[in-house]
Amino acid sequence: MKGKIIYKMVPLHPSVIILVGVVHVINIAEAIKHLLDRYEPDAVALELDSARLYALLHPEAVSDERGPLIARLLARLERNIAGKYGTTVGGEMLTAYEEALRRGIRVLLVDRPIGETLRRLRAVPLREKLKLYANLIAYPLLPGKKRTVGSMLGSVDTALEEFRREFPGYHRVLVEERNAYIASRIADGEKYGTVMAFIGDAHIPGLKGLLPGAEVIRLSEVLKLRKGYNDMSKSGVCNERD
Repeated sequence: MKGKIIYKMVPLHPSVIILVGVVHVINIAEAIKHLLDRYEPDAVALELDSARLYALLHPEAVSDERGPLIARLLARLERNIAGKYGTTVGGEMLTAYEEALRRGIRVLLVDRPIGETLRRLRAVPLREKLKLYANLIAYPLLPGKKRTVGSMLGSVDTALEEFRREFPGYHRVLVEERNAYIASRIADGEKYGTVMAFIGDAHIPGLKGLLPGAEVIRLSEVLKLRKGYNDMSKSGVCNERD
């Protein structure tokens, strides 16, 4: 009598994580579509929680005049910059969400709940809070050359390190703690297969250390795809691996 044949399930492709650095104030919709075409992920992870996704889907139902002062100042600053570039804040997340739904791709919301993050900000020292408030209020008054998006994006990692030095409390809550939370949620999504995560570029350096082996596409490369390319292999996309 012949032995029973045991079939082993073999995935169509290995589980992998692709970290894509994005920015909330520039229209990168075409780049997002090209990346989804190129990688065909099994899941799309977004730097959102359910409350922030709802706000993007129903902007008329959400008021930026509520909540802590820091949140209102940051929201006002983002709207100001986004308006100069003909887009809306969070447009890239909305594009990724809608494209994933259209393609039948699972969507994962991987950011820490905004309420928890705001609660944690209460522990930031008052002196540090006042210093950041002053910086945010003064930003629109800076000379145009010093406050262009291009200048900010040209040295994201340098700016992040400066933020860590100047505002250690905010950096801990807004960057370090959220990086740990986001990394855990993305790693959990690997059970579905390939995960493409669209995350603010400032989080990418920290996430690379927490998710070793993940492929990385930084914002500087994403921006090269904005006008659209028919052949991704010739588009200059550079994938980093640890």
